Amino acid sequence: MTLTRPESNEIDSIARELSHRHLSPQDPTAFSDIEAAAGELPRSVRLHAANSRLNAATSAIVFSGLRIDDNSLGRTPSSWHSADTLESRIYAFEALLFGALLGDTIGWDAQQEGRLVTDIIPSQGAEESMVSSSSKKELSWHTQDAFSPHRADWVASRARFRR
Repeated sequence: MTLTRPESNEIDSIARELSHRHLSPQDPTAFSDIEAAAGELPRSVRLHAANSRLNAATSAIVFSGLRIDDNSLGRTPSSWHSADTLESRIYAFEALLFGALLGDTIGWDAQQEGRLVTDIIPSQGAEESMVSSSSKKELSWHTQDAFSPHRADWVASRARFRR
């Protein structure tokens, strides 16, 4: 689904409001607020997510047209530990809003200490690895925790693809 500019702006506004009310998407008090705010997303977005979630043949959902302000994000941080800025939190809340339309968001203790939204940040020494800290190896879709009896039904990614 390609979002219209008004839809994208509305989503951005809801995420910004959440980021001002909660210091972190990890804050347990944010969970119910995110769930409630997902009901405020544009109807077209909620309908598309619901139809996709309920269709067993759906293997992926793509929402394009979300705003990304590279200038406000700034330079790539040195690690995920230092990646938490106000602007990055806004994008994390956007991802969680979409996740709330699909089910309950989970994090894994073994991945960035259980963060619900993990950051893909290139790190020195991991350039050729198949993990989120690589920079020379092309990453492909994968699920590290596919073995778990409690694995997720959906894996979400917010990406900006450049050619």
